[in-house]
Amino acid sequence: AVYLSDLEAERTIVAPFLDDHRPPTRDEGFTGEPITLDSHQYDKGIVARGFTRLDFPAAGATHFLATLGVDASAGDRADFLCSVLVDGKEAFRSGAMRTATPPIEVNIPLRDATTISLVVDFGNSGDVDDAAVWADARLLQP
Repeated sequence: AVYLSDLEAERTIVAPFLDDHRPPTRDEGFTGEPITLDSHQYDKGIVARGFTRLDFPAAGATHFLATLGVDASAGDRADFLCSVLVDGKEAFRSGAMRTATPPIEVNIPLRDATTISLVVDFGNSGDVDDAAVWADARLLQP
């Protein structure tokens, strides 16, 4: 497996709701704390807030796997949506992700895909308190 947090994104778009520009982090939360979902810590992952889009190369990969959730560092007003695009087409979309939302296992086949995009979009509260986690985000190779 190849962890996305070990790769450089081919393209990164960060467009905050207001002027609080906070780029995504790799393998740690926004303030350097461990990535934590439901009291479980992860060594690998990407943390982002709305609006963020990260494009990664996916050529040769068979599947994308991740545990998607709201980081323990997120505030009570966290509210965002996440999606995965495969070659620009939506392959996964979460419902509203809030502090109490349990983690979601994401498993997407990548037959002949060249690019995978992780997207975090605004919920009802803009990007206030958001901390979306793509824990153990990885590409499986044949």
